[in-house]
Amino acid sequence: MKLTNASVFSPFIFAAYGQEDELLNVVICRGTFDLQSDGRLTISSDQSPVILADQYRTDPLVSSVQVDTDLVPHKFVSDITLNAIAHAPHSKPSTNWDVSIRVGEISKSLRVTGPRHWRFSNLIGWQLSTAEPTMAVPLQFEYAFGGSYRRHDEQIVFEPNPVGRGFVDPRHVDRRLPIPAAQIEQCDTPIDKFGEIYEPVGVGPIAKHWLPRRNLCGTADDLWKETRWPFRPLNFDFSYYNSSPNGLRYPGYLSGAEEVFISGCSPEREISFNLPGIRLGIFATDVRMNLTVETMLLDTLHIDLVSSKVYCTWRRNFRVEAILDTLLIIPGPNLIRN
Repeated sequence: MKLTNASVFSPFIFAAYGQEDELLNVVICRGTFDLQSDGRLTISSDQSPVILADQYRTDPLVSSVQVDTDLVPHKFVSDITLNAIAHAPHSKPSTNWDVSIRVGEISKSLRVTGPRHWRFSNLIGWQLSTAEPTMAVPLQFEYAFGGSYRRHDEQIVFEPNPVGRGFVDPRHVDRRLPIPAAQIEQCDTPIDKFGEIYEPVGVGPIAKHWLPRRNLCGTADDLWKETRWPFRPLNFDFSYYNSSPNGLRYPGYLSGAEEVFISGCSPEREISFNLPGIRLGIFATDVRMNLTVETMLLDTLHIDLVSSKVYCTWRRNFRVEAILDTLLIIPGPNLIRN
């Protein structure tokens, strides 16, 4: 099959099984944009390739995912993820402040704090210290509720976020040592009780082996190996391919022209911009020169404020039985929204 790319973005094609065990050709195009200081998005001269594997911040066993792979066959809704550092307002150290992100019709808010710890005293028991003033907090799951602790010879892991902090069992801690508490929390559910379980709050991708995402894989047991492999388990949930956290999963697909608003991640100003309004289409011909025209779906938006980059991934699937001969990825007048 010949894949011709008339856009400036990075294309990729691979084969995967669909919902009905049908073999698909999956076509991806990833666009890289520069976020200018005046809020404009411009097409980057350095286009990033398609992400072929999950990119972790450090070791996958002890860190969160920074960018999820593009190699998924289908997403039923668009993913939105953010890589950013929360900055204290007006460049003055603060004990806490709120961060929010809004993309089109969805929004998410969270609260960040300076470093704080749980400390034990015989008089009042475990108490959360007052947060220290700070200038910045990385918006990573490493700073959200979670983590692990040691119980005798066993490591007890908080599987919704194994890399976080504050997850403990009061019966199995050394009271002489302070315990780091989470620095990212929900605005309406502050962390204030020692030993309680809280939902991890974040804006980055959820790792595939974390709960609850891992459970969406279905039952891959011996019966599956004998009767279904290499197809997915019958109870596989396709939402497994969405990596965005709660609050950042779009209802449907992004049009590509939504307004984006982010606060709490710049010391002097709120960040706002519009997605570039670009639509990509695929012109497909088979060996008989029959023509099919399809619009690609913008199903992944990754905003990286650390590098001032915005990444858009478009996707379209074709059944292999279509015997496609040529695929042409092209932005055209009828596919562009300004």
